[in-house]
Amino acid sequence: MIMAQRENKTAINLIIDSISNRKDRIDDLRENIKLIRDEEE
Repeated sequence: MIMAQRENKTAINLIIDSISNRKDRIDDLRENIKLIRDEEE
């Protein structure tokens, strides 16, 4: 029982990590888009 809970926690942590990594990447893309727009003006 405890093992299953531990495995679930690990899976949840991995999901949270991948979501926050994706969010960071999206933020980076937003920054890049902003820079490109600024250069075009």
